[in-house]
Amino acid sequence: IQYLQNNRIAHRDIKLENILVDKKSLKIKIIDFGFATEMHNIYVKSSIIGTMSYLSPEMFVEKEYDPFKADIWAFGILFYYFCTGYFPFRSVDNQALQNKIVKGELLFPKDINPGCQYLITKMLAYDEEERIGITEILEDSWIKPVNIFGRIAELKKAIKN
Repeated sequence: IQYLQNNRIAHRDIKLENILVDKKSLKIKIIDFGFATEMHNIYVKSSIIGTMSYLSPEMFVEKEYDPFKADIWAFGILFYYFCTGYFPFRSVDNQALQNKIVKGELLFPKDINPGCQYLITKMLAYDEEERIGITEILEDSWIKPVNIFGRIAELKKAIKN
């Protein structure tokens, strides 16, 4: 996602079915660029492009929206699924599902890690202006691995001084 956004490409259909994992390298690959577009302007006219369960609230109103923030929303839906085993918004029909997404009522299981919940909440912020970006996601303390060896070296250096 970072690579795509750095190259001004909005995928516009990030979903579980479009994620592959290479067995040897364990690298994650995003596929199906049928809705992807190179973005010269940040905002696009509202249109429902993608898969209903992953659509962000702003896609349902008639206004321009940021497709990069919509991709972050879809990534947040995936992240929620990976962490809980189910989707945050579920329904038997599309209209009821759309209503749940537009209301933006996000519920979490009681046993979810607080750091994980905080990150997902920022990814699924109802207001796209408040939604976290990919750089902030990668820098989040829950995602970014702690470099314990680097910290030990820093502490040793500080103790010597």
